[in-house]
Amino acid sequence: MALEIAALVVGLVIGALAVYAILYRRMFNMADGKARQLFETQRSDLELSIHETYGAKLEEWKATVLTERIT
Repeated sequence: MALEIAALVVGLVIGALAVYAILYRRMFNMADGKARQLFETQRSDLELSIHETYGAKLEEWKATVLTERIT
């Protein structure tokens, strides 16, 4: 009887650890996916901002150079 109880307890502990490991891995994967998505969004926003800012500066510089060449 005592051996059966010990085996049952060991089985329950092993089962609980397995469930914990599965749930932990799922949560880790979800967090990793959300972090990647946030990173990609921020990177895209930053790239767009850089292109807009320095594209405008480039056009301004071109206009200045053109004006200097004409005069």
